[in-house]
Amino acid sequence: MSGREMMATLVVKVVVAAVAALLAVWARYRLQQRNDRRKEGQTERQEDTQPAVDVLVEIERTIDEPPTTSTPEILAQLSRRLRQAEDDAPEEVQPSLARVGGRLDSYRSTWAVHEGTPPLSAAEDLRTAIRRAREAIRTYRRMH
Repeated sequence: MSGREMMATLVVKVVVAAVAALLAVWARYRLQQRNDRRKEGQTERQEDTQPAVDVLVEIERTIDEPPTTSTPEILAQLSRRLRQAEDDAPEEVQPSLARVGGRLDSYRSTWAVHEGTPPLSAAEDLRTAIRRAREAIRTYRRMH
């Protein structure tokens, strides 16, 4: 091989190595951007659904506690907060929150009929709706 051929081969190898290094840097940069966007999306999904999760926890805690004379008013407040959380929630989880709202209204209405002690079936229906709403929220957070 002549000196010129060796020099040409060396130049080609240097250019190939430089292009490979540049592509590697670019790939790392793009991966970092994608990871940053993913983290931002997770934070947004968390923020979109956290008020609903908080209300669901409070509803469940309230129905698990022994009833008091203030329980109907607490449930009314939670119902209003749930409606607001439903309005603010992403469309994908709104139907499950609406079901919880319906079950909560049903649970509240049984207070008058059953003189302050709603039947266990109403409480269980409400718990089931809450579980399903939580699952819908988890699915939303995973999928989006």
